Amino acid sequence: MYCIEIKNLTHKFSEKEWVLHNINLKIPSGAIYGFLGPNGAGKTSTMQLILGLLKKQHGEILIFGKHFENHRIEILSKVGSLIESPSIYAQLTAAENLRVWQKLYQCPLQRIDEVLQLVGLSTTGNKKAGNFSLGMKQRLGLAIALLNKPALLILDEPTNGLDPNGIIEMRDLLLRLNQNYGITILISSHLLAEIEKLVTHVGVINKGRLLFEGTLEQFTHSQSGFTAVFIKTSNTNKAYKLLSNRFESKIQAECLEIASTSNSEIAAIVRLLVEHGIDVYEINTSKNNLETAFINLIQ
Repeated sequence: MYCIEIKNLTHKFSEKEWVLHNINLKIPSGAIYGFLGPNGAGKTSTMQLILGLLKKQHGEILIFGKHFENHRIEILSKVGSLIESPSIYAQLTAAENLRVWQKLYQCPLQRIDEVLQLVGLSTTGNKKAGNFSLGMKQRLGLAIALLNKPALLILDEPTNGLDPNGIIEMRDLLLRLNQNYGITILISSHLLAEIEKLVTHVGVINKGRLLFEGTLEQFTHSQSGFTAVFIKTSNTNKAYKLLSNRFESKIQAECLEIASTSNSEIAAIVRLLVEHGIDVYEINTSKNNLETAFINLIQ
């Protein structure tokens, strides 16, 4: 079952300013879905349409298998979100801000302490939210999103303003929420190295058009599929002469580098080298990472 399913979503701000062109998304339940794209690609607009913050013009939006426009209140009661800047009252403390939302959600009062502990704001005491750093405000925004124990989290750049340690803590928190509580997470971020450590699925959008959707592994293998294998042997020159006629290879830093090689081919190479009296000391591979695949696709 898909937690979010979008069909032919199209949106424009004016006749000349198209934002989205026939977007189709399928986000599996229980996934951490990375929604990637350059600035102005349409990520935030898509999230706003999913949440009803923008009025849908054309297409279908289904959440938890139900049409959003027909089940708006029921769906939103099970969704937490952080879009752009957190909605907080600067004159209130973190706990007081959450108290406002707790009354709206009508959730247990003890939930406030639970979410403050989760996001690392339990020691802020009487400090007013207006005096929080940008990173602390992001944490408070996430605490608000978690208050109603959502089944779906929609997060737009949640690591904005966080220091490196805060980014790691945020990643670990989202992984725990997903793995321990089964929360589906839709997240956008420009920090591709962090996204790669977090997501199970990827959607790439550029200029309002969806360029790719699938698992993280499918995405990193889809862009050129490049895999380099570095083999250190007892005789690099002899190994090169033996393999260069069969594989695209070159000598680099006392190793033999072979491009675009499958697992079965690696095994065959090792057997061939050993059969010709060449000892194999090391084998290392270099595969596409998320950033490389993203740049290849966008360009």
